Amino acid sequence: MKRIHNWSTRMKRDVLLEEISSRLLDVIPDPLIMVNDKGEVIFANRHVKDLLGYAPEDLIGHSIERIFPEYSQSHPFRAAPLTTPSGEFREQTRELLVKRKDGRECSVEISLDCLQTSQGLVLSCSLRDITERKRLYQAMAQLHHHYVQILHSTNKGICHLNLQGVVTFLNTAALDLLGWGRDELIGAPFHQVVHPALSADTPHSLEHCPLLLAIQSVQNGQIRECQGDDELFCRKDGTSFPVAYSCTPVKEDAGTITGVVVTFRDLSAQKAQAQALQDAYAYTEQLLNSISSILIGIDPKGLITRWNRIAHLTFGLAPQDVVGRNLYEVLPSLDSRTLDHAVCECRRTGQPIRLDNLLFRTPDGKEGYLGLTINPVFTESGEQSGQLILGVDLTERKQLEAQLALAQKMESIGQLAAGIAHEIN
Repeated sequence: MKRIHNWSTRMKRDVLLEEISSRLLDVIPDPLIMVNDKGEVIFANRHVKDLLGYAPEDLIGHSIERIFPEYSQSHPFRAAPLTTPSGEFREQTRELLVKRKDGRECSVEISLDCLQTSQGLVLSCSLRDITERKRLYQAMAQLHHHYVQILHSTNKGICHLNLQGVVTFLNTAALDLLGWGRDELIGAPFHQVVHPALSADTPHSLEHCPLLLAIQSVQNGQIRECQGDDELFCRKDGTSFPVAYSCTPVKEDAGTITGVVVTFRDLSAQKAQAQALQDAYAYTEQLLNSISSILIGIDPKGLITRWNRIAHLTFGLAPQDVVGRNLYEVLPSLDSRTLDHAVCECRRTGQPIRLDNLLFRTPDGKEGYLGLTINPVFTESGEQSGQLILGVDLTERKQLEAQLALAQKMESIGQLAAGIAHEIN
């Protein structure tokens, strides 16, 4: 009788322990499934339904293949060793696809652990839905790829350096401009790459190198932009090219500076264009100064924009003294009313206007005469942008004409006097 009582007590205790264990496993916030060595589910807590849609009783006694469609002898879930070389059990975590009751699949992170029981080995499987986490990771990866593509699409060189000035990132334009391979520059000191040597003819010493100072200045949170005739970067082949660059600190949310971004662009084409423009301007000036006529340009407000060498000689005023000033203020001795009327008429009709024998005073104070033609100047769109005045100093010609007229008059008087004397005789 006593033996029966002990057996009954043990049975009650085992039932109580089983009930307590089941409730404790239900308290675990993650879905939990236990599988025997035959691949059959022997326990599932209530959270399994939240993830998979199965009630615990729908899974217990069934093969694990119901929720792991790819389950087989070769599947990592079954095939992976769960013991160390010394025979101890070890927990493993991996990602798998599980099949819900409604047929949909979702990604889970599964933690596997082996339990040694009186009935043999039991595999404990703790599941966690990572669908949203994987979606976020994928979105972040796509966003990162998008940003990297933007960096690689610009024609400006972009380099990221750590606080030691070592290269950690370069875009495609930077590699093309410098002529190096990506693997050759990652991990290299940027300053030594683009300024490999400072010789006696270098315009600045290492201590005063603008690039090195700019990189170092970001430790104080400054933004440095540098551009000049002596700012050069070196290529891998030893050649150099003029650059404009800026150094910008990289800050974390807390404001801590973690690195520097160097953005640079090749100024070779820009400098070549500037030189070509300067040469073209100098050539144009030579052509205009070679003209033997007065050439004066004025804008719609009557301000002087052009004043050539002959204008300088005729009026005794240098270009730098008159450009930007009003024409009538510069030449007060001109018949401003007549000239202004001609300019207005040219502006109104868009046709050249001719003025002859316009009185003016020479630099020595003598009176002179000008012959002027006011020509309209048009833009490519056909709008009038000012006038170009071409002129000739007629003073000498007027003097010759006066002398010729006087000589002809004297000749006529002489002939008349000779005729009268003949009649008297």
